[in-house]
Amino acid sequence: QRPGAQFQARGMQWHAEGAVARAELDMAAAYGPEAGVRTWVRVFVLERGAEVRIQDAYQLERVPDAIIFSVLTPCAVTLAPETGTVRLARAAFGVGRQSASGAVHYDAQQLEATVETIAIQDERMGAVWGDSLRRVVFTCAQPEAEGEFRFTVRAAR
Repeated sequence: QRPGAQFQARGMQWHAEGAVARAELDMAAAYGPEAGVRTWVRVFVLERGAEVRIQDAYQLERVPDAIIFSVLTPCAVTLAPETGTVRLARAAFGVGRQSASGAVHYDAQQLEATVETIAIQDERMGAVWGDSLRRVVFTCAQPEAEGEFRFTVRAAR
């Protein structure tokens, strides 16, 4: 996202009741006019103690070559494309920090997941994150001009 108020998300709505919290926003402006994004509405639903669901619904002016999502994590990553699952293993990172473990679930018919290791060379970032992070890249190689993507994140039990 570029800096400036013209690139901020619009229509932010938030509601919480009991164990469920929900946030919704239109991120289309974050991409700039040259991206041709008419709407990109992201909804987060937190079910405390259970899961976080992320749903993106989009409308584009033209069909792009690909749509790519990235998730950064200090966790060790195991891909299970046959079930549409990215497993995140508990990991120590930085100085005295520990991640949780869990899984990201996605539609494997729609997205392909890959993982990259990113070396951290900045001393200040290394003190927080350690010597590397993993970037999980979800790629939709045959997107349409309008569609949805869904991810569910659950803690390991």
